[in-house]
Amino acid sequence: MITMEEALELQSRLQAETYGKPLEELTGEEFKDAMRTHTLALLDEVHEVLRETSWKPWKRGDGTDFNAKAAREEMVDAFHFFMNVMLLLGIDWDDLLLGYEEKRAENVARQKRGY
Repeated sequence: MITMEEALELQSRLQAETYGKPLEELTGEEFKDAMRTHTLALLDEVHEVLRETSWKPWKRGDGTDFNAKAAREEMVDAFHFFMNVMLLLGIDWDDLLLGYEEKRAENVARQKRGY
């Protein structure tokens, strides 16, 4: 199995091959367009996960209409676009995990204060 670092490198190469330039090298309007496109694509894939659930309270289902396999596949698609956004922002896995740790600590402190 590949590491997270390898996944990000593979994604970077895929995007460079697809668009003729690494996402990390985009600037100006190219950067803004790519950021908008990949963020919207990420959101769309997450919405596709949501569509696999019976989230509408006014629409009664018997609970058998959840397709876990399809939801997992959509999350993989979302992960691709999440990595693209990471590449655009110059974030590596260490940056992401450090940011998570800092934000988690802040959220824990907020809960303790009754936030």
